[in-house]
Amino acid sequence: MSLKEAYELAGVLYRDLNAGFEDDPYDANWWRIVSEAAQNALSGPAWPPPDLDSSAQDRRLQALERYVGPFIDATLLRLGVNASVEDRPMLLRAFAERIVGIATKLERNAKGNFAPDPAADQIPKWRGNRPTPTPKPSGLTFDDLLTRWKKEIQPMASTIGKYQTAAADFKTHLKHNDPRRVIKADLVAWKEALLDRNLSAKTIKDDRLAAIRALYNFAKRNDLIDTNPVDGVTISARPKPGETMLPYDDFEVAAILSPGGNIR
Repeated sequence: MSLKEAYELAGVLYRDLNAGFEDDPYDANWWRIVSEAAQNALSGPAWPPPDLDSSAQDRRLQALERYVGPFIDATLLRLGVNASVEDRPMLLRAFAERIVGIATKLERNAKGNFAPDPAADQIPKWRGNRPTPTPKPSGLTFDDLLTRWKKEIQPMASTIGKYQTAAADFKTHLKHNDPRRVIKADLVAWKEALLDRNLSAKTIKDDRLAAIRALYNFAKRNDLIDTNPVDGVTISARPKPGETMLPYDDFEVAAILSPGGNIR
């Protein structure tokens, strides 16, 4: 894995957290604590040169694994990326820096400062983890799939319109019309493209992704495909206005940033 790819993957987390919390960032003090937790794990003597005390390096890597490792694992799993053991220190550093960055940005938002994010344009976008060879057309198209689905399901006109809109948008993004060539990374990239176009999380989740997921479920039930690439692809919606957080302390922050943690 290249250094740029590591920062591309960390950028996925940055944009996901920003999309989920920018409009309702909770309390500024919360994000300050998150930033400090990641920064404390990031700072200190743990990166080579190799003449540094190995125990100090180990302690820092352990701290990064505790606070940052769960975010890496979840992101790699969601995108279908396999990273080597040798890539881990580089990923830990990239993700820790992005967590510090997004927490600092959301702290500003929580204080009422919604100025444009100066770091956003500097974060490279994930280019995907697709195979190099281009598969040959499979013979099945999204248009065929829509026709079969309409014939069997006989849905309402409004539902047909939503599915046609989603399929057309997805085909435009893919630049092809072959549902069998689609992989999970294509769905994740499409989701990020929709966010960049300022579609709401609800529209992306309930209209675009839901329609494509239903078409793939239909195709799988009819043995047209073997797997559904939309499985596991979703988007976090903002909490409802008025929802509040319970008091928290440093121990709770540590728990939240460890496997299974949740700040909802």
